[in-house]
Amino acid sequence: MKKDCWIFLGPHTMQGYGKTTLKGKPITAHRESWILHFGLIPKGVCVLHKCDFPPCINPEHLYLGTQSENNKDAYSRNRRPRPVGELNGRSKLSARDVRKIRGLCSRGEHQVKVANKFGMSPQMISNIVTNKAWRNYETTTK
Repeated sequence: MKKDCWIFLGPHTMQGYGKTTLKGKPITAHRESWILHFGLIPKGVCVLHKCDFPPCINPEHLYLGTQSENNKDAYSRNRRPRPVGELNGRSKLSARDVRKIRGLCSRGEHQVKVANKFGMSPQMISNIVTNKAWRNYETTTK
């Protein structure tokens, strides 16, 4: 908790945000606080916390932002760490594949040929070889 946070004492969501109702509809307490102090929130706009403390409803700790800004804020504060490598459900490669790719390229195999072999773009192969992608994995095959 940060200095001067106003803690919502009612029920909370699993993420720690206060939950309440406004005109019979469910709403998070920090959004209701914004509405009570500053007026309506434009459609599609988020209410973010400067203090990074979900139960806080102090209007001085709140600001408006886009969903993109909310996501960037959450990642920058490590509240939504991005899964990397094989832990990322969208990954098409395994760590073993990455070691093979780096090994083939280090032995002179052309990146376009390696890309075709693994069903990847040449740019992704280049990113793997130069450690722009999969930078936490070894560079040689085992």
